[in-house]
Amino acid sequence: SITEIAAIVERQCAEPRINLSVFPATPPETYWSATSRPKDQELVYAMGFGAQGVAPQPRHSEHHVRLVRTGP
Repeated sequence: SITEIAAIVERQCAEPRINLSVFPATPPETYWSATSRPKDQELVYAMGFGAQGVAPQPRHSEHHVRLVRTGP
């Protein structure tokens, strides 16, 4: 979900905004989430680890994938 992928963002880091010790070699690109836009199922939220932030993207766009899950 967008909540899960947003949880690994490191706001004090820049380009990429992620802890490279934990997630090495992560480019500052856009990554898919599994969260669709409520009023338009053709749009899915994506998270950028660069300056992009969160934005709805067309379902047919090409982006990276980062596997995440909520901890215990």
